[in-house]
Amino acid sequence: MAAAVEVLRDAKRVAGGNDVTIGGLPGRGTTIVFPPADRASLGELNRAVAARGTRWRYSVPGTPGPIAAPELGLIGDVLVARRNRIVADVESGAHGAGADRSVMATVNGEPWLVKDGDIVLVGSRLDTGWTALPRATAFVPFVDALINRVARGEKPVAAAEGVVHVEFETRGADTVGATVYGADPRESDLTPAPADLVQDVLGARPLDEGHFAAARLSGTRRAEASGWVLALAIVVALVELGVATLTQ
Repeated sequence: MAAAVEVLRDAKRVAGGNDVTIGGLPGRGTTIVFPPADRASLGELNRAVAARGTRWRYSVPGTPGPIAAPELGLIGDVLVARRNRIVADVESGAHGAGADRSVMATVNGEPWLVKDGDIVLVGSRLDTGWTALPRATAFVPFVDALINRVARGEKPVAAAEGVVHVEFETRGADTVGATVYGADPRESDLTPAPADLVQDVLGARPLDEGHFAAARLSGTRRAEASGWVLALAIVVALVELGVATLTQ
């Protein structure tokens, strides 16, 4: 986890601060929580989570299985070997993965990643003894999404039918989601446009490979000189060969 955060720091995706706390007992602010390595600490962790008003708690170990994450498809089907069940407080009225939208990933139909308020609970510790996720290529993008999207409460862009417009969901000064209404399916058509249409719309004529190679030099008033350089190199080699032969 520390190595993944360092990669994200180098990529300017995260920076030092106190907006999001990773691991440890939740004190204040947005906190990403993992089950303790020592089960004797589970009660203390659950009491700290409850003190923050979160409806979810860690429970007994759960069965191994693949991760199902519709909103975080990048980690879908990654295997979890060890986990703690995440259950909802009976008094909250939420009893399972389908109870509300706070459940963002499941294992064997049981909550594995949930967000309630400013607390995020992950069902496994992010090391290879608990899950194959740290060995997966999706691990760093998952940590990125966990910090920048899940913890901050952002949502993916959604599509809906209706009059063409975009509605943004905001939290304070931050935009955390968007819904695109009446999206034109042609916007996703990646078929190259005909040259005549490009010229009419953009006022530019597409070039084939040969003309593009010539234009990339003529645009800066330079000419293709590779042939002359090659000829000069051959002449120099022949002169050097002749001098070496006469000297010998």
